[in-house]
Amino acid sequence: MEDIRDIIKNALNDIAKTQWMIRPGGFPSISFRIISEKGSVFTTSGEVETEFFIQVDIWTKKDIDHVNISKLVKQKLMFLDFSRPSETEDFENDTKIFHRIQRYYYLKDNESEVMT
Repeated sequence: MEDIRDIIKNALNDIAKTQWMIRPGGFPSISFRIISEKGSVFTTSGEVETEFFIQVDIWTKKDIDHVNISKLVKQKLMFLDFSRPSETEDFENDTKIFHRIQRYYYLKDNESEVMT
Protein backbone atom coordinates (compact mmCIF):
# COMPACT_ATOMS: atom_id res chain seq x y z
CA MET A 1 0.00 0.00 0.00
CA GLU A 2 1.16 3.53 -0.77
CA ASP A 3 2.86 5.52 2.01
CA ILE A 4 0.78 8.37 3.48
CA ARG A 5 3.45 10.91 2.46
CA ASP A 6 3.26 9.75 -1.17
CA ILE A 7 -0.55 9.88 -1.14
CA ILE A 8 -0.54 13.52 -0.02
CA LYS A 9 2.33 14.66 -2.24
CA ASN A 10 0.85 12.99 -5.33
CA ALA A 11 -2.55 14.56 -4.64
CA LEU A 12 -1.26 18.11 -4.10
CA ASN A 13 1.83 18.47 -6.28
CA ASP A 14 -0.15 19.62 -9.33
CA ILE A 15 -1.68 22.49 -7.29
CA ALA A 16 1.63 23.97 -6.09
CA LYS A 17 5.12 22.72 -5.29
CA THR A 18 4.60 20.35 -2.36
CA GLN A 19 7.20 19.19 0.13
CA TRP A 20 7.31 17.10 3.28
CA MET A 21 8.02 19.14 6.45
CA ILE A 22 9.94 22.07 4.88
CA ARG A 23 8.35 25.00 3.05
CA PRO A 24 9.49 24.82 -0.57
CA GLY A 25 11.19 27.88 -2.03
CA GLY A 26 9.02 30.09 -4.19
CA PHE A 27 5.34 30.89 -4.04
CA PRO A 28 2.77 29.53 -3.96
CA SER A 29 3.89 26.38 -2.15
CA ILE A 30 2.56 23.68 0.14
CA SER A 31 4.24 21.82 2.98
CA PHE A 32 2.78 19.05 5.12
CA ARG A 33 3.60 16.96 8.16
CA ILE A 34 2.20 14.11 10.20
CA ILE A 35 1.16 15.47 13.59
CA SER A 36 0.10 12.11 14.99
CA GLU A 37 0.05 8.50 13.82
CA LYS A 38 -1.41 5.69 15.91
CA GLY A 39 -2.89 2.26 15.52
CA SER A 40 -6.64 2.13 16.01
CA VAL A 41 -7.64 -1.49 15.27
CA PHE A 42 -5.51 -4.54 16.01
CA THR A 43 -5.84 -8.27 15.45
CA THR A 44 -3.53 -11.12 16.33
CA SER A 45 -1.93 -10.54 12.92
CA GLY A 46 -1.07 -6.90 13.63
CA GLU A 47 -2.32 -3.34 13.14
CA VAL A 48 -5.36 -3.36 10.84
CA GLU A 49 -6.11 0.40 10.85
CA THR A 50 -3.89 3.42 11.42
CA GLU A 51 -5.16 6.92 12.27
CA PHE A 52 -3.25 9.93 10.97
CA PHE A 53 -3.58 13.60 11.86
CA ILE A 54 -1.96 15.64 9.10
CA GLN A 55 -1.17 19.35 8.88
CA VAL A 56 -1.07 21.03 5.46
CA ASP A 57 0.49 24.51 5.23
CA ILE A 58 -0.25 26.74 2.24
CA TRP A 59 2.22 29.58 1.62
CA THR A 60 1.45 32.45 -0.78
CA LYS A 61 2.32 36.09 -1.43
CA LYS A 62 -1.21 36.99 -2.61
CA ASP A 63 -4.35 36.83 -0.47
CA ILE A 64 -6.53 35.40 -3.23
CA ASP A 65 -4.00 32.64 -3.97
CA HIS A 66 -4.20 31.07 -0.53
CA VAL A 67 -8.01 31.11 -0.65
CA ASN A 68 -8.15 29.41 -4.07
CA ILE A 69 -5.38 26.92 -3.28
CA SER A 70 -7.06 26.07 0.01
CA LYS A 71 -10.25 25.12 -1.84
CA LEU A 72 -8.31 22.88 -4.25
CA VAL A 73 -6.41 21.17 -1.42
CA LYS A 74 -9.70 20.47 0.41
CA GLN A 75 -11.28 19.03 -2.74
CA LYS A 76 -8.34 16.76 -3.49
CA LEU A 77 -7.85 15.42 0.03
CA MET A 78 -11.53 15.01 0.82
CA PHE A 79 -11.91 13.06 -2.45
CA LEU A 80 -9.27 10.68 -1.01
CA ASP A 81 -11.34 10.26 2.21
CA PHE A 82 -9.42 12.71 4.39
CA SER A 83 -11.67 14.67 6.74
CA ARG A 84 -10.84 18.26 7.72
CA PRO A 85 -11.35 18.92 11.42
CA SER A 86 -9.86 22.43 11.48
CA GLU A 87 -8.43 25.33 9.48
CA THR A 88 -6.94 28.71 10.31
CA GLU A 89 -5.00 31.42 8.53
CA ASP A 90 -2.25 33.87 9.33
CA PHE A 91 -0.45 36.77 7.69
CA GLU A 92 3.21 37.03 8.61
CA ASN A 93 3.88 40.78 8.76
CA ASP A 94 7.66 40.50 8.72
CA THR A 95 7.80 38.36 5.55
CA LYS A 96 4.47 39.46 3.97
CA ILE A 97 3.49 35.81 3.52
CA PHE A 98 -0.07 34.50 3.71
CA HIS A 99 -0.10 31.19 5.61
CA ARG A 100 -3.14 28.94 5.74
CA ILE A 101 -3.05 25.92 8.06
CA GLN A 102 -5.36 22.97 7.47
CA ARG A 103 -5.56 19.86 9.64
CA TYR A 104 -6.91 16.58 8.38
CA TYR A 105 -7.78 13.17 9.77
CA TYR A 106 -7.15 10.04 7.70
CA LEU A 107 -7.88 6.40 8.52
CA LYS A 108 -5.64 3.99 6.63
CA ASP A 109 -6.77 0.39 6.12
CA ASN A 110 -3.76 -1.91 6.57
CA GLU A 111 -5.67 -5.18 6.34
CA SER A 112 -4.10 -6.30 3.06
CA GLU A 113 -0.62 -5.58 4.46
CA VAL A 114 -1.31 -7.48 7.69
CA MET A 115 -2.55 -10.58 5.86
CA THR A 116 0.61 -10.99 3.74
